[in-house]
Amino acid sequence: MGPAEEAMRKSIALSSGQYSEALFLLAGLLTNSKRFPEAEVLPAMVWRSMPPRGTATSTMARALSALKRPEEAERAPSRLGT
Repeated sequence: MGPAEEAMRKSIALSSGQYSEALFLLAGLLTNSKRFPEAEVLPAMVWRSMPPRGTATSTMARALSALKRPEEAERAPSRLGT
């Protein structure tokens, strides 16, 4: 996972956080790696670069749920402005 994560982070940095696909992919990678605190912030970055898709909402909800914050997970769509 190291090289993939590094490549996604580089893509995000080079695009100043505007390349949403790299944000989606990194959020998924971090969530799958149980790095939930890091994964939680990425969907909000996606919202700033484009209107959220179901992936952003579900990734944020999954991270918040794993962090034992179910009330916030239920409100994930509203946190992203959907």
